[in-house]
Amino acid sequence: MARLHKGEGENKQKRVANVLKGNDLAGVTESETADLLGLERRTVNNYLRSLEKSGKAKKKGRAWFGIF
Repeated sequence: MARLHKGEGENKQKRVANVLKGNDLAGVTESETADLLGLERRTVNNYLRSLEKSGKAKKKGRAWFGIF
């Protein structure tokens, strides 16, 4: 597994959160988010799960929504 430089993980998580904020009505899937940000779907999934654990995102069906 590749190591991230200091702050890189937080930056990517913020980018994922911003996608959720920009799509708060319809939600967004992991694949859509990955395509928008140029990241792997699994990477996006990890950040979405982290946001969910911290109470900043929720999943409904296949769509993710931000809680801000």
